[in-house]
Amino acid sequence: MVKDKLIDFKADVEYNDYMSKVDVKIKRGDNLTKEEIDNFCFALPYHEKKKLCFCDNDRFEYLYLHKLDNGATRPKLSDKQISDYNSLVAEWLNFIENKSYSDNKELAIKTEYDFENNNLIKDYKGKIDTVKIKKEIEEKRNNIVAYSRYIYQKGIDIFPFYKFPIIYKIGEVEAFLDEFILFHSLIRHFGEIIKQTSAKKSYFTEDVLVEDIYDLISVILNLLVEKNIVVENIISIRIDYKTKPYQLYTKKMNGKYRLNSFFPLEDPAKINELCADYNKIKLREEIYYYEKK
Repeated sequence: MVKDKLIDFKADVEYNDYMSKVDVKIKRGDNLTKEEIDNFCFALPYHEKKKLCFCDNDRFEYLYLHKLDNGATRPKLSDKQISDYNSLVAEWLNFIENKSYSDNKELAIKTEYDFENNNLIKDYKGKIDTVKIKKEIEEKRNNIVAYSRYIYQKGIDIFPFYKFPIIYKIGEVEAFLDEFILFHSLIRHFGEIIKQTSAKKSYFTEDVLVEDIYDLISVILNLLVEKNIVVENIISIRIDYKTKPYQLYTKKMNGKYRLNSFFPLEDPAKINELCADYNKIKLREEIYYYEKK
């Protein structure tokens, strides 16, 4: 559902006309829309992105994806680009460690950074504090911070398509969906290889992509409402999607239940419990609700 950064122009003339109009607005000091910023910055080469502060997010994404690729399909970063990347990561670390959090997006980012960082500290507890160990910790922490910034920017791309909070009347209770669950699920349950910590948690596979997670949660909740499913435990909702079990947790807040977490179930004991004690109720093709027998 995320809109591509570059507009699908019909011809080069249309593209050039659009970019020229944005360029004029920049020179006049006019405010740009997010779409204009995204499209304009995306089209610029790296050295031009650096000249415009409103291209910082796009510049970071460029550097981040090149660093992850490490020369496999994209050019390797130069020493100057690596230095620039490190400065952007440090800038984000300062943001999440020192900002006072006022909205769901930022609260989730801070919560998940603390969770990942605490697990990283546990991984190295008791090890000799050598230069090598310090370098390893710093590198892994930077990976966590960089992934946090990348996911935050991806989330910002998704949000314009939704008006929050989204309320669902499930039986006698009201559940609502906001930004928190997106950042929680994307940061905690994606990026296993990138973060490299030993935290015990499950990770999404290719069945659920970053850009699809909100739509999937919305579809599940709408189906529960449409099918008049009696949800016995609103705190813990279990779903089967494409033959895999998933857990959806809610948290009571001000009389309503916020969708707080969504992730794949991998604990063998819990999966055995589902097989033994639950029936699968079909909501639609590939989506089932686990109902207590």
